[in-house]
Amino acid sequence: SSGINAEWPLRPGSTAIRNRRYKKLQELLDSGEYFSLDEMEKRQPALYYQHIGRFETESQRKTKTTSRMKRDPKFSTFLLNQSDREDMGVYRDRYEESDSDSDEEQMAFSERVDAFTRLMKERFLEGKDTGMYENVDDNEAYDDLTVLSRDQEEAYFDDDATDDAKFDPPDDNDFNPPPLRPRTLA
Repeated sequence: SSGINAEWPLRPGSTAIRNRRYKKLQELLDSGEYFSLDEMEKRQPALYYQHIGRFETESQRKTKTTSRMKRDPKFSTFLLNQSDREDMGVYRDRYEESDSDSDEEQMAFSERVDAFTRLMKERFLEGKDTGMYENVDDNEAYDDLTVLSRDQEEAYFDDDATDDAKFDPPDDNDFNPPPLRPRTLA
């Protein structure tokens, strides 16, 4: 126990938990896998379809399936791809009923990917993504000690400021400086 965190036990949504999740987010971004399109699609297929998948052409979907099969040529991968195609059909039916002239359709692919990635990062920080929160939220190793000490300093000085505000300074008439002494040159 670092003894620095004054919020123990941590409440969901506390600053300490959000800071820990942010630090874990940075680690995941550095590793490059967790926020790849394939991984995000696996975790949130409906959101993927809503933001990206429904704009893919049949050729793009086939290319993606082929590249997955080359990376992982197992029968289970084939079955998962089949399941994904069936799910895409369900999502396609659901979203075809919505307005097809939306601004999202006008966006470039890279803009859609950026928007989807940003959404997935926000979901991670809010605790709406799958898994790993128990390992992060309760782990002091994800505490940023620099930020924690700065927060504690600010809280300390904020307390000092409120104490100073309560202090009633003396009137000018009450101020009696010590008498001035003549200076002697040595």
